[in-house]
Amino acid sequence: LKFRGVLPVLGPEMRSTGESMGISPDPYLAFYKAQLGAGVRLPTEGRARLIGEGLDPMAEQLSALGFDVVRGLPSDPEEVAADALLIDIEHTPALRRALEEGIAYVTTAEAAAWTIRSMARAAEQPMQVWALQDLYSRHKG
Repeated sequence: LKFRGVLPVLGPEMRSTGESMGISPDPYLAFYKAQLGAGVRLPTEGRARLIGEGLDPMAEQLSALGFDVVRGLPSDPEEVAADALLIDIEHTPALRRALEEGIAYVTTAEAAAWTIRSMARAAEQPMQVWALQDLYSRHKG
């Protein structure tokens, strides 16, 4: 948000920089928790917009989760404000709009696959919380 007009896309040097961690025996729930820890609230319903080629399997998965799926750039940039999730692997100006509106967004196909799987797992299972001290004591003993 601090850099007006700049698309929120990370270069390779920043993709490996972690700011949040989620703990779970299920890697998808760990990913989901890490997103929450980073301040990203993944939606449980609403409209998901997909921009890019090769996203058909993801569209089907999102539909199965109950999302309304739309494809491609909106004719009016204001439409992005009504989206619950944006998957934009072409890095269009819709990403900037999603950032400004506080909409969850994903910029790579791999991250989109993990995001959708994590949303599905979170819908199936309750979240468990562990204190790091408890995990450490179990590992030590």
